[in-house]
Amino acid sequence: MNDVELKSTNELFDNFGCNGDSSVNRITACTTIPIINALIDNSDLNCHLPGPNGQIGGYPVKISGGKIYNNFEDLISLEEASAWNLKMLSMEGLTINGDYITYSKIAAEFLSKYSESVSKGFDINAIGHAFENMKQLREFLSR
Repeated sequence: MNDVELKSTNELFDNFGCNGDSSVNRITACTTIPIINALIDNSDLNCHLPGPNGQIGGYPVKISGGKIYNNFEDLISLEEASAWNLKMLSMEGLTINGDYITYSKIAAEFLSKYSESVSKGFDINAIGHAFENMKQLREFLSR
């Protein structure tokens, strides 16, 4: 990377706070590489992305000319799709208030048994800190 040979992929992942679990990384790579290639070489690709163009939820998209376009609006409006995604998040125990993510009362109570900081939710602008807290909780629960 940048003309420096890495001894393992973990050296690369450690720099970005990524999961070093190779099975997870292989799955991620299989889905990510075609997307990155389409963006770099300006080719066309129809796929599904989480949060395209900053939108809440995942959507079918078309990548063309190095840009990402929604690829569903002939079936449903962006407003309807966003409302549906927010409803699904709520059913899964998450609420978005501006830039702050909170958990449902039941989810927060359960999480507070293991991590008070995780149970309080997080500011999306501090996603790195939230990732570290969740990573620590995952490590604790894996013991």
